[in-house]
Amino acid sequence: MNPEPLIRTLREADLAEVMELVRAARWNQTEDDWRHIMELEPEGALALVADGRVACTTTTICYGRELAWIGMVLTLRNTAGVVSRGC
Repeated sequence: MNPEPLIRTLREADLAEVMELVRAARWNQTEDDWRHIMELEPEGALALVADGRVACTTTTICYGRELAWIGMVLTLRNTAGVVSRGC
């Protein structure tokens, strides 16, 4: 039986798996783009880890109390059920 999905902050070591998600979605972000976001808002760069790998990402950046940005939402195709259990 697989352990329950875990939501945690993204790590530098996750970038190879994150880039797999980027390529699968045919996005154009680079590792440097992800590093930049992780530096801007370290607690807002999140990963859902399922079956020992990054299955979903999202990022949040707050600009004061008036404005926030949610982005970089990526999900592995074959993990939609896993992602819904992790939320």
